[in-house]
Amino acid sequence: MRSHRIALCLCALTTTTVVACATSQQQPEKLAVPAAPVTSSSTSAPPTSSSSSSQPKPAPKTNPASGNLLKQVGETLTLYSRNASADGPGAVKITVNKISRGKPAYDKTPTVRVAMTVVTGNDQETNVEASQFVCGVMSSIDPDSGEQLSGRGGMMIEGRPPTVLGKDKTYTCTFDAEGLHDHGWLVLGNGASVHVDYPYDVR
Repeated sequence: MRSHRIALCLCALTTTTVVACATSQQQPEKLAVPAAPVTSSSTSAPPTSSSSSSQPKPAPKTNPASGNLLKQVGETLTLYSRNASADGPGAVKITVNKISRGKPAYDKTPTVRVAMTVVTGNDQETNVEASQFVCGVMSSIDPDSGEQLSGRGGMMIEGRPPTVLGKDKTYTCTFDAEGLHDHGWLVLGNGASVHVDYPYDVR
């Protein structure tokens, strides 16, 4: 039975979540990590004609500044429960399509615009976990000082709030986030069991 905790007015699973990371042209490979969330990541190396089961799987890329999973804009993050698979019907596909300078707030505060696509599956608990990754739930890390800032809200330019993610739906959202650094790493998954960093610079 899964336990739950409350964060940012959203319910996030505290049980181990399985994460797969891949571009749209690549298939994720599973990597078991004892006593930690299981992750899998694709490699940019060209495929070989043969492989050995004794060969180690490539470790997922992490951000040395935070220890979080490190992804690039345009790459797809896949969430799925431990008893499911990355290509199963319960998996959720999350893609950060673009990070750019947003429209200044009414008080002239700079904003960071984040455009995303979220494709949900038929597992509602995984969809709840995915709600911690969508527009509006984000923070940033300064690459020089290591300071982490939580977004102070902002404006939804396109899409819907992240509080409800239905089964087997596709959501697109564009959000102008206030209170973030103008460069560094955008952090998604605040309150979730896995955090993911995306490098960006909108100076």
